[in-house]
Amino acid sequence: MPRILNAKQAAAVTAPQEPVVVGFPYTLVSVMNEGPLLANDYGQVVASSGSTPTGPWSFITAEEEGTYKIYSFQYRKFVVNGDVQSGDHVLLGPNSEDPVVFNVYGVGDNRIVIKSAKSDLWWTISCFGEDGSQPDDIIYTPFEPQKDTQLLRLETFHKQA
Repeated sequence: MPRILNAKQAAAVTAPQEPVVVGFPYTLVSVMNEGPLLANDYGQVVASSGSTPTGPWSFITAEEEGTYKIYSFQYRKFVVNGDVQSGDHVLLGPNSEDPVVFNVYGVGDNRIVIKSAKSDLWWTISCFGEDGSQPDDIIYTPFEPQKDTQLLRLETFHKQA
């Protein structure tokens, strides 16, 4: 059985010697075919607009407010890849040969904004409620940055090519 870690324990793991699962309430978020894929704490797909992953894939998860990590899910092993910061280039996808590249455009107190490098597709991911509490469902929605006021609430948001 893999270990189930809370957020601080998971953040402290840099080179896990055994499979590591981020424990509740940190819902895992991934991207398949430039669409959302939500998984539970055990890597089981619970909702997807794309196909079910058959090989290695990656996801973003919130460690704590304002801090996000990228993990890789490789044959039931979770590997910490590092902190997510505004301006980062994020590889997300069902396999390492054809990943979907996303650019991180903003990391706020309770949300992250990413944009597909191959298209004009934008996503905002909210992992915490407005008051800092954990919502029942993760909020994972597309939006148009020119029209969406959520960008104004991203403290570190900045426009870049």
